[in-house]
Amino acid sequence: MNAPSQPLDSSIETQLSRDAVTVWKKTGRNMRRRLLSGLLVLVPLGITIFTIRFLIQFFAIFIIPMEQILPRETPEWQRNLFALLLFGLVVYFIGFVTQHVFGRRLIAWFESLLLQIPGIKLIYSASKQIVESIASDRQTAFEKVVVFECFYPGYKALGFQTGTSQDSTGRTFCHIFLPTSPNPTSGYLLLVPAENVQVAQMSVEEAFKLIVSAGMLPPPSAFLPPPISSSRMGSPVP
Repeated sequence: MNAPSQPLDSSIETQLSRDAVTVWKKTGRNMRRRLLSGLLVLVPLGITIFTIRFLIQFFAIFIIPMEQILPRETPEWQRNLFALLLFGLVVYFIGFVTQHVFGRRLIAWFESLLLQIPGIKLIYSASKQIVESIASDRQTAFEKVVVFECFYPGYKALGFQTGTSQDSTGRTFCHIFLPTSPNPTSGYLLLVPAENVQVAQMSVEEAFKLIVSAGMLPPPSAFLPPPISSSRMGSPVP
């Protein structure tokens, strides 16, 4: 009489094992997403703190002598706070000076001296262009997120349009930065014909999340534009 219960018990155990595997997979996916979300918050914060600390240490040769005005018994945290405030005042003063004619002329004269040194000229000019592009009044240095065919026919690549230019015949080319994944700080600058470029239905922030997570963070639904039809060939990207 107990024989028929054996297949039933076996099927129940199989179902329970399948449910356990499903729960484990869902838990693993949730853990990966939450870890990636945490990294997306901590990595930019860490880079910001590292940059500020580097700048303070770089200008420490000018700040440390000024700390001598503090009493010797001043706690270390107060000295660090004083150095940070002093650094902020120095940055503010430089910005104040550069907004006036005399200050702009002084900065231009100083830059002209730097640009006469071959090695420093390349580093200074490139870093200045990057900082000015990031700190511009535009919402972001990247104009839009675009999709285009890359490497093989039918293969799509996700990039950021940074500008446009024209050749001698008047044909428009899009300047596209193609970042590497999961490290978007490096990549390739491509000049792609405008008629082969399409705008993706996603923001720059969403595209960065997709790239940094190596595609594991789900993108917006239907962010890919439809294939380029023959009637649109030759029309520049809007």
